[in-house]
Amino acid sequence: MNSVQPARRRRRRRWLTAALIVLVLLGNLAFNPWCARWRSLALMAGYDQAYERASVSHETGVSAAIPLAGTGLYPRLITFNADEQMSAWLGGDLRFTVDFTFADFEPWRGYSAIYDPDDPLFGAYLGAYYVQGLGREMT
Repeated sequence: MNSVQPARRRRRRRWLTAALIVLVLLGNLAFNPWCARWRSLALMAGYDQAYERASVSHETGVSAAIPLAGTGLYPRLITFNADEQMSAWLGGDLRFTVDFTFADFEPWRGYSAIYDPDDPLFGAYLGAYYVQGLGREMT
């Protein structure tokens, strides 16, 4: 029985070590500014999927092809739906989706270049707007 207990302790120690490593890695991803780009990519993937399903572009099959590689922009288009807000603002019933991107994160920096006044992409934003008036004239 004594030989079984050290084996259990080793397994338990390995499990605890693995759990600690995973916690340190997740904590690093969550709080380290150097991981801001990767954290953003992970969060925006889920955010984008949630909005993409109900977007005008998805439902109509129309989409803008915006090449992002090598531009210094964030590597994915993010989808945002603002049907209710735009309907209220324009006073008509409509669907409104924006696919957008912005200046990318520089390596090892905790923020996007969109916030750096010394960066050539300071304030850079690129978007495609989809408006569907539900078969009615907007004017």
